[in-house]
Amino acid sequence: MTQVEQLITKEDLPPAVRHKALTSCIVDQQSFDALCQYFYHLNKHIVRYAADVLAKITLKNPSYIQSHKHEVLFLLNSTTNIGLKAHTALMASKLIVTEDELGKLWHTLTTYTLDINEAKSVRVSSIQGLYNLLSQCPELKEDFDQTISVIKEEEAPSLKAKIRTITNILM
Repeated sequence: MTQVEQLITKEDLPPAVRHKALTSCIVDQQSFDALCQYFYHLNKHIVRYAADVLAKITLKNPSYIQSHKHEVLFLLNSTTNIGLKAHTALMASKLIVTEDELGKLWHTLTTYTLDINEAKSVRVSSIQGLYNLLSQCPELKEDFDQTISVIKEEEAPSLKAKIRTITNILM
């Protein structure tokens, strides 16, 4: 049993300790790939936990997720696990994608952002994902601004906080 396997399934550790230990053992593509296997674990909490760690690692090492591009894009569009969907929205926005994939990804994230029936965590991650994609395709800024103007009217504190954060960065 690898260190990744031991830590991801070790439920007697406090979450913060387990998270830090697991994050510190992801040091290369091979250990990252080992954690990606947990996208398909039967325990939805382990799936969400693995996705959370992978999303955080992807922020510092976006190249690690590239070999899982098709898997991430598939999961983003097909999973019913809210935690996995939220984290794949963030990971997908760090991928190097074709123009066609970018269009589909932008559409998916915009749809999740605007869907009032979608979980708030998915919507917040989708907003962040859209913002991240602007670095690859700045010509979508007008579309992004239009999406933000629509959701600004909602009373959801988590959405308002994300919009404030992004708005402060853009200014």
